[in-house]
Amino acid sequence: PLEERNGFDHRSTVPGRMHACGHDGHTTILLGTALALASRGGTLRRGVRFLFQPAEEGGAGAKRMVEEGALDGVERIFGMHNWPIFPVGTVGVRPGPMMAAAALFEMKVVGRGGHGSQPQEAKDPILAAAQVVTLAQALVSRETHPLKPAVVTFGTIHGGTATNIIPDFVTLSGTIRTLDDAQADRLGARVEEVARGVCGAFGLSVEFRYHRYYPVTSNHPEEAALVARVGEELFGKGAVSGEQLPTMGAEDFSYFLQKVPGAYYFLGGSAPGRTNAMCHSTEYDFNDDLLLPAIRMYLRLVEA
Repeated sequence: PLEERNGFDHRSTVPGRMHACGHDGHTTILLGTALALASRGGTLRRGVRFLFQPAEEGGAGAKRMVEEGALDGVERIFGMHNWPIFPVGTVGVRPGPMMAAAALFEMKVVGRGGHGSQPQEAKDPILAAAQVVTLAQALVSRETHPLKPAVVTFGTIHGGTATNIIPDFVTLSGTIRTLDDAQADRLGARVEEVARGVCGAFGLSVEFRYHRYYPVTSNHPEEAALVARVGEELFGKGAVSGEQLPTMGAEDFSYFLQKVPGAYYFLGGSAPGRTNAMCHSTEYDFNDDLLLPAIRMYLRLVEA
């Protein structure tokens, strides 16, 4: 949930809800591509299937689509995402890992509550939770190869009801991002070991849950090269780059790429005079100037 902070007329009017990633723009782009191709009548050399991807933000809609046959008979697949840190008219793509694998973890540190003036009579879950958060960072800095990117982030920590009360428990949750699916599982297991070890030392217990979220979004070399070639033809030499890639964000397009050859790429959305706020920001705004370039890109990929 995000509370939009933009002041323009088309801002969200629903508290805690906004278009913060551009999926409304992506839908418009795909519809525009479909309309453009339909206007050509029966001149296409091949069939084209349009996938309006549901539940990407946490629901793994692509996985369900694959399971229900959405890619049956498909030879290759392409997908794009607006990327506000790249200028309009630029393409970000690379072969191999494009976006990270993602896993989620949740834990409940259970102690014994008490009065804040008498901590010796309690088993403080806040102290233990703080140690877990801190020590878990060593799993990246001291146990992970420096040339194999990994992120362990705690996104929530909740506990307590008053300034002078030690609570009975604290809940924490976070995410693990890697460019290797197996590495994500290893780090998940180690986060649990750290939590149990720390809490055991304090005489507390832990309830832990780990969930593999999305696999690595890994582009197939031939299709990634095609995206790069088409991007240069449309936008000029130097408009295509693999710099600043891969990103440690995650995407369920990864399930499509596990099923058939394809490529996922970014199209720049930044421009002078705009906030150019990144996706999932309260000031994010999809740049409509990206619509036509994105449609042209899809059309050229269909024709290639």
